Amino acid sequence: MEITLKQEITELLESTKREGIKNLIKDLSERGFFESPASTRFHGAYDGGLLEHSHNVYILFNRFVRELRQDIKINKDSVILCSLLHDVCKAGMYIKDGDKFLFNQQFRGKGHARLSLEIIEKHIYLNLQEKNIILFHMGYYGTTGFNQRGEYSLMDLAEANKEPLTKLFYWCDDMSSQFID
Repeated sequence: MEITLKQEITELLESTKREGIKNLIKDLSERGFFESPASTRFHGAYDGGLLEHSHNVYILFNRFVRELRQDIKINKDSVILCSLLHDVCKAGMYIKDGDKFLFNQQFRGKGHARLSLEIIEKHIYLNLQEKNIILFHMGYYGTTGFNQRGEYSLMDLAEANKEPLTKLFYWCDDMSSQFID
């Protein structure tokens, strides 16, 4: 029997054994995470695109963490959680209209990464490294983003990018959205 992407991602999340993970998975399912698109017209703009994008980021981030440098300090659970959950706010963010998706206006003005953190942290604990990787996963784009002020300043981003993993994760997310999804 072939394992589905939803099953694989559910198993990866459960493998972290993080307290509250099963409740988070249930919440994600109820929000439509496993069926949602990743965007309205860019990467993953199709049913299930968010799931595929999250998985692609996991594949890239996991590979580069293992292969690039031995002194990179991040545990396997953090790689799984950051990769698979960085965009959970997008579940329900787009509404299907015929053969395209439109932005759900109820999300207007809400910060992309901060909203993902809010959803995740209702269920599980994230350490500071995980929070920063998720918060800054959009790199420069997070300085303008979903609201006029952006999610963080360029100064905040410059400080966050002193941590190689934050920069690496942004790169994996961007590579996935630009070249894979």
